Amino acid sequence: MICFHALALAASKLPAADAYNERLKTIANKALHPPLMKHPDRLNGVAMKIHYAVDRDGHVHNVKYIANTR
Repeated sequence: MICFHALALAASKLPAADAYNERLKTIANKALHPPLMKHPDRLNGVAMKIHYAVDRDGHVHNVKYIANTR
């Protein structure tokens, strides 16, 4: 699974923004990968847009499927 976070911040090449984006990517992958892998046969070639919140403790909340991106 590939997640893109805060692309505008990453484009500015600030070390703090890069570290923040990497941390968010790790948190999101850890939270979202296991549920998605319950049905791997349905994920072949699928791209989707999701919305979620990460709290100060690094927990993912309010995960919402927005749309397919195809």
